[in-house]
Amino acid sequence: MNRPGRVISAGGLRKSKKQVSVPVIAVGGLKSPAMMEDIIQNQKADFISLCRPLITEPALINNWKTDPGKKPRCVYCNKCLEAVHRGLPLHCVAFKSRKDGYDEN
Repeated sequence: MNRPGRVISAGGLRKSKKQVSVPVIAVGGLKSPAMMEDIIQNQKADFISLCRPLITEPALINNWKTDPGKKPRCVYCNKCLEAVHRGLPLHCVAFKSRKDGYDEN
């Protein structure tokens, strides 16, 4: 279950990092630069992964440069991935008509 404001893999990050000799990547639910900085600075993971927020909002990283507190509009519904399974291009289904990217129409 997705819990807003929590990194999906956070519970096991530090434990996993101690048990393996390869880099660990934090995945899922990363919604702010501050959250990502905390993960890296506190050595909970070596890298950060972003996927779904960038599908719905390709300019998110640039937007964070001017407004680090901006919340991504991704709701983590996974429908972007369902579209791919139906043979459609990867795109955000929750926000179909957008000025900053993919538009189904």
